[in-house]
Amino acid sequence: MIKKIFILVVIFIIGIVSMIFFKQNKEDYYLMYANKIIELYDGKYNTDGVKKKDLEAFNNFYDKLKHKDEKIDITQYFTFTDEYKGSSSLKATYYDHKCFINYDDLTLWDNYDNAAEGGEIFQKVSCNGYETVLYETMFMPPYDVIVNDPKYNYVIDSYTESLSGYTFKYKSSYDDTPLTIRLLMEDKKINEIEVTYD
Repeated sequence: MIKKIFILVVIFIIGIVSMIFFKQNKEDYYLMYANKIIELYDGKYNTDGVKKKDLEAFNNFYDKLKHKDEKIDITQYFTFTDEYKGSSSLKATYYDHKCFINYDDLTLWDNYDNAAEGGEIFQKVSCNGYETVLYETMFMPPYDVIVNDPKYNYVIDSYTESLSGYTFKYKSSYDDTPLTIRLLMEDKKINEIEVTYD
């Protein structure tokens, strides 16, 4: 009887230690994954240690960070009233009652002479006969600007696990600007990476 109790206690202890070890390894993996996302902001593409099933989400985010073939819905920046009628040299595509622009067509980061009062860079754009002004701060800068700007050097601040995945909070080592990475998961696979700068 004592031998059976001893064996059960040993199995119970091994089970607890295994669960703690598994949980720690799981958290270490997702923290490593998030840190590899942060490395992209330094111009380092490194997928060593990333599981094959999680690679697609990583590469999709990398393409998004580099603005590869990115089309941006800019409808929210327009006011479709008579006082805003006009046409500028940069024209957005009007489709399904929305205005879209190719990221590559924005010249905000090439035209620092074109600054509004207060120094904010702007660019005029028209869509369906109406005109608006886009500002540099409305969009993420081009990838080559990000990798050369110390503002985008981030360090981990905290992280949490939820039913939908993991949330990692970082701060810029330059000016404490926040960045949040959300790994959205389904069936233990990272389906999507959401990054917000808040």
